[in-house]
Amino acid sequence: MEVKNQIDHLDAKAEGTVLLETEMEELHNLSVTIHSLARAQNSSSWQKSRLNWLKEGDANTKNFHGH
Repeated sequence: MEVKNQIDHLDAKAEGTVLLETEMEELHNLSVTIHSLARAQNSSSWQKSRLNWLKEGDANTKNFHGH
């Protein structure tokens, strides 16, 4: 996970010195990227669970009604 490694590197550097403006901007952009990726992953997981629920629910309904 390269983005996480870059964030960790910049965070560690910030503990010992003041980050340059470009480094602060990079850290901000990396944070935005990681949050966007997390939202996309959550959305994808929700969609997959919804599809599974629809498939399983439909199969259970057919069995329940004896079709």
